[in-house]
Order: sequence, then structure tokens, then C-alpha cells
Amino acid sequence: MRGSWKLAAAIGAVAVVVVMAGRMVLPDPAPDDVDGWIRSWLGVGLEKQAAGELQREVERDPRNLDAHYRLITLQAGGMQEQPSLEELYTRLAADEDPELADIGRYGLGLLISAGGGDPAEALAHFETVRDRELPYLNNSIGRCLQLLDRRVEAARYFERELELGGNVTGASYNLALNLIELGELDELARRATEDESFRAHIGSSLRREVALWQGDVLRYLGLMVRGTFESVNVPGLLAAVLILGIWLVFLRGLDVFEPERLHALAITLGLGMGAGIVCAIPYDLVHLVLGLSPDDSVSGSLTYCVLVVGLIEETIKLVPLLVVIRWTGWVDEPVDVAIYGATSALGFAFVENLMYFDPDQLVSIHARAFSATVLHMALTTIAAYGLILARGREQTRARTVRVALGWFMVAVVVHGLYDFVLLGPGAVALLRPLALVILLLVTLAFVAVLSLIADLDRSREGFLTVDQQPLFELRDSMGGTR
Repeated sequence: MRGSWKLAAAIGAVAVVVVMAGRMVLPDPAPDDVDGWIRSWLGVGLEKQAAGELQREVERDPRNLDAHYRLITLQAGGMQEQPSLEELYTRLAADEDPELADIGRYGLGLLISAGGGDPAEALAHFETVRDRELPYLNNSIGRCLQLLDRRVEAARYFERELELGGNVTGASYNLALNLIELGELDELARRATEDESFRAHIGSSLRREVALWQGDVLRYLGLMVRGTFESVNVPGLLAAVLILGIWLVFLRGLDVFEPERLHALAITLGLGMGAGIVCAIPYDLVHLVLGLSPDDSVSGSLTYCVLVVGLIEETIKLVPLLVVIRWTGWVDEPVDVAIYGATSALGFAFVENLMYFDPDQLVSIHARAFSATVLHMALTTIAAYGLILARGREQTRARTVRVALGWFMVAVVVHGLYDFVLLGPGAVALLRPLALVILLLVTLAFVAVLSLIADLDRSREGFLTVDQQPLFELRDSMGGTR
């Protein structure tokens, strides 16, 4: 297929860059640095080895509640077989030592709640813990009550966890979500203003929502921009720039005879980056106004991934392409639609990469280099292909809308399914390998669509012909000029 070798070369170049960066950024920890080895295993995506190290740690020191908590929450992602952990915590729960017994009882409850199981069943285990001041316990109880729609009770447990200084981050975040769900946004704003620790632990997204609720637009915009760049670090920035550069060379090489001007690509790239930053706005509005957020149910998570994540991101990535078609003369052949659409998506992915890259989690660099960046470009190209087909000759208005919307919804649904398989709760963890299948199919579709677009100068029934009239119709329908 035309362009497939270029895509393979781009992926190979990204692989070499990322692997070399990984060797430089993540040296092996000292042999006795257990915490360092756990971070290192997780950093290169070896969750099973990290879980094994954590299990050895809890066997060495069964009173290490932090290690128990990390082990169980890692298991909740499907990285460790549950039966062995159930046996471990059942044995601890029967121990004659009251401290170990409490850890075992808490662990049995956390296995259920963190794994997306029945919150009432988890709560029953938590109620058997004798030490009511056990770190993590009150936050976990509060979370179960929250899922059972007993939010007023849940708030008391989150407050208790904060008083005890246990899982401060988890309790702060859950308390903030609880206040939003109860409609007590004024109380959330007051708490975030007066309590510095609470404000620091609720995360940048909730801090933005507080500013939005207070009507402080300038502060909201400042938090939005700062949230994009607050986690930027030198290794992550270098990796993001290198990935962007490799893909940009690939995209510019798609049009062999009339390569796009660099300034045009740079402007489109900048628009895509801007889209990545302002993408926070629709997310905040959906959460704050509509009250929609990802939850621990399979159906709720799937709905959120498709109708919120997929719809918002695929829509906002198309905006720069539509701006280019409407207000510039850069698009003069079908392949240009694909190039500028994918360039917009590349800018969007660059901003996401800046937010997600972490030198202690180099697996993020690997994952986003090989998955999210390709996925964003491919799905935007597929949606853009729908725009081209929608302007074919002899199309009725109804068919034009149907064709454009159909291809766009394909991109939305595939995007949502990919995120659902990667991030879905509970038993969805068993489907994680399907993410690679989806990615492979999307990559093949990317190559196929690029090949189809490149061949659109050949007369074909129902869409573009050699004189590219429908492409001009697309621009003219948006008010642009030839």
C-alpha cells in the first residue's frame, strides 16, 4: 500500500529514539532499593514484576500497609492473579495478632472495591476491621458509601481520613467529588480557597472546576494552561519533541509532488496544540454542569469513554482542519485534507504527551509514542476522509450529512472503545490485550485511507474526480475562496 513503508519507517524511528532514551533516563536502582525497583518495573511497563516485588515486600514485612495498598490497587488493574492475594489476606485476617488481622480484613475488602466489585460486600469486610483509625480504611469506607449513593455518610468518613492524616490525597479527591455530586459547589469552593492542603491534593482538574464555578475566568484559564505544563520535565519534553518531529516528517512526505509549506504545517500544528489545551473546557463543563464522570461500573465507563472522551476529542481535533479549509488556500487536493487533519491531531497528541510523560513512568513514553499519537492521527484522518466523500457529486444534503457523520462516528466509537479497553474497571482489565488489536486495525485503516485519498484523482463513481471539484465545493460550502 502506498505510504505503508513510510509509516513503518516512522514507527521504527520512534522505537529507536524511545528505547535509547529509556536506557539513559532509567538506570538500574541499587540491589536493596525495593521502592526503586518497583518504580523501575512500573516505568518500563513490567507490572507483573512490580507486583511480584510488592508481594515479596509484604511477605518480608506484613505490617507494611502502604505496600499492601499498592499491591492490591495494582492487582485491580488485572496485573496479578486474585486467588493468591485472596489466600494471603484470608490467612492474615485469621491471624492472632490484631494488627495483622485488621490488615487482612481490610485487604479482603479492598480487593473487592478496587477491583470494581460489589461495594456493599467490600463494606462488610471493612466493618470487621477493629482499628477504626487504620490508615486508608476510612477513605475506602467512604468510597463504598459514595458508590451506594450514601454520600452524606461518605463525607464523614472522608473527613475522618483527613483528620487522621492517612490517605490524604485519596480522601481529598473523593471528598471534592462528593461535594460536586451533592451539589455543594459553594462549600467546595470555600474549602479549596481556605484549606491549602485540600486544594493541593484535589488535582488540577478540580481546581479548574472550582474557578469555573466561582466565575473567575482569568484564574480558570491560567489553571488550564498551567495544568498542561506543570508536569513537563526534560526527558518527557525531549521525547515529545522527537516523536512530533518524526511524525511531522512522515506527514510532509505523503505529498511527494507538492510538499506542504513548513509554515502552513507549523500553524496547523500550533492550532492542534491549542485544541489540546482548550480541550479541558468541554470536559469541565460536562463534569460540572451535566455531572458526568467516569465511574466504577462497566456500562458507565463505556458510556463515558465513547460519548464524552471520544466525542469531545474527535470533535476538537477536527476544528483546526476546518479552520484551514475555511480561511486558507492551502488545501488544493484530496491528500491535503489528510495531511492537515493528521497534523492537527499530532499537535493535540503532543500536548497530551507533555501532560502524561513522567521520567519515573517511562512506559508512558512508550505507550503514547506507539499508541495514542498514531491513534489520534489515524482517527482524525478517517473523519477527514468522511468530509471528502460527503462532498461527492450528485449528493443530496441528507446524504452529505449522513456520510460525513457516519465516518466521524466511526472515529468517535473506535476512540471510545480503545480508551474503555485500556481504562475500564473490574473485569474489563482482562480485555487489555485487545487494545493492541484495536491499535493494529486502526493503523492498517490509516494506511488504507491514506492510499484511497492518494488515489482520489482517478475518476470513481460517487466521489472525487480528476478535477477535484467536490474538494472545492467543500471549501466553498464553508465560505472559503479558491
